[in-house]
Amino acid sequence: MDRNRSSAFYAILLAAATWLPLTVSTARAYPWPLAPQDAQHNVSATFGECRQDRDHFHDGTDIPLGQGGAVLAVADGTVLTIDPAGSSSYIRVGRYCYLHVDPNPDLHVSDFVQQGDLVGTTNNQNHIHFKDGGGASGTTVLNSLRPSGLEPFVDPYKPRVRNIWFYENGTANRFTSSEITGLVDIVAWACDTTDLSAYGTNNGVYSIGYEIFAEDETTSVHGPFFPYTFDTIPSNSFIDNVYFQGSSTSTYYYIITNQISRDDFWDTRWVEPGPYKVVVSCCDTRDNWNSGSAWVEVVEQDVSPPAVPTLASVIGTRHNSLDVFWQQSDDDDLKGYRLYHSL
Repeated sequence: MDRNRSSAFYAILLAAATWLPLTVSTARAYPWPLAPQDAQHNVSATFGECRQDRDHFHDGTDIPLGQGGAVLAVADGTVLTIDPAGSSSYIRVGRYCYLHVDPNPDLHVSDFVQQGDLVGTTNNQNHIHFKDGGGASGTTVLNSLRPSGLEPFVDPYKPRVRNIWFYENGTANRFTSSEITGLVDIVAWACDTTDLSAYGTNNGVYSIGYEIFAEDETTSVHGPFFPYTFDTIPSNSFIDNVYFQGSSTSTYYYIITNQISRDDFWDTRWVEPGPYKVVVSCCDTRDNWNSGSAWVEVVEQDVSPPAVPTLASVIGTRHNSLDVFWQQSDDDDLKGYRLYHSL
C-alpha cells in the first residue's frame, strides 16, 4: 500500500471510529519506567490485545524486566493507590499505574513522588504492565505507545496480516471454498512487530480494517472500513465483537466486519455475482502499514430448501426401536435430514 493511500485510510479510520473520544490526550511525552529512562526498551505486549479466552482487552504496555528489577516513576505525582498483594500487586502514582510491581515499602498513599524515584520492583511476572490512566486517577485509559506517550519509541517494523477467512455472519461456519454468499464475516489473523525481542514480534495491531475491490483490483466497491483503532480501551463487554473464537493471549483473530459495540457484516445479497478482491490493512502507532488480500467469488444466495423426502415406511422392531425408510431427493446441495418424533 502506498504512503498516500495509507494516510487516507488513517484519516478515514479516525473519522469513522465514533466510539472513541473526539480528542486523545496530547500531554507531554514521558520517559520509560526503568533504567535508563531515556532509552527505548523492549515491548512484549501492546494495548488492546486479546487476553485469555477472550476474557478482556489488554489495557497497558508490557515491558520485560526480571523479578526484582527497579521500577521508576515516569512523572512527578502523588501516590493514589497501593496494593502489595499477589502477582497483580501495583502502585499508582497520578495518572500512571505500575502493575506486577511490589510497591516501594517506603511509599504510602498521598506521598509525593518525583520523576525517576523508585516506586517498586518487579514481582515474579518478570515485566511491568505500564498503564496510562484509569483507576483512582479518574482519567481515560490511553495507549502509552501513542506519539505523546513513552519516549523514545522508534518502531520501523510493519505489522502482518497472516491469514484471512470468511464465515457466515455470527457463526463458526466457515466458507470452505472461495465462494461466499449472504451475510459474511471477514476474520483476519494479524499481529505486529514492535521490536525483535523474544516477544516483540507477536503483538496486537493498533488499527485494522478492510476494503473490497472489483475484479480489476483498482475499483473500490465497498469501504474502506476501520472498525478498531486502539487509542483508548473499549469496554470488555465488547471483546467478542472484536476477536473471533480461538483468539487468546498472543493469538489475534479480528472480526473486521463488526463494529466495536455491535455485530455487523459484509452483505453480499445485493452484490453483483462475480470475483472480488478483499484487502485487509493494518498499522501500528508509528504509521507503518501492511496488508494482505484474498479473492472470493460472490454467488447468488440459495434460499430454496431441498424437496421434502418421500416417506416409505416406519417399521417397529422387537427391540422397541423404529426403522425409518424414505426416498432421497435429487437436490445437489442436500446436506442431511432431521428426524422428529413424539409419543
